[in-house]
Amino acid sequence: MQRVMDQVFENETIVFDGFHFIGCSFINCILIITSGTFDFDRCSYRGSTFYVDPSLSIFDVKQSLYEDADLHSLEESHSLDVVEIQR
Repeated sequence: MQRVMDQVFENETIVFDGFHFIGCSFINCILIITSGTFDFDRCSYRGSTFYVDPSLSIFDVKQSLYEDADLHSLEESHSLDVVEIQR
């Protein structure tokens, strides 16, 4: 899994799959989760919206952890522009 450390993402669409975010900040972002192959430590989420594949059991876990963020099913999503994370 690729590590992304101490980055600030603002007004971006990020796919979490395949990344381990450490100490990152997500401000007004759209965060997409389609698999369980991601991790995060010491990250902050302000005004961000999670779009989670409804077939993942992780959905309920994330909902309880991030009550301040909006959570949506990918089925509800519109066409989203995805930002590629610099490696």
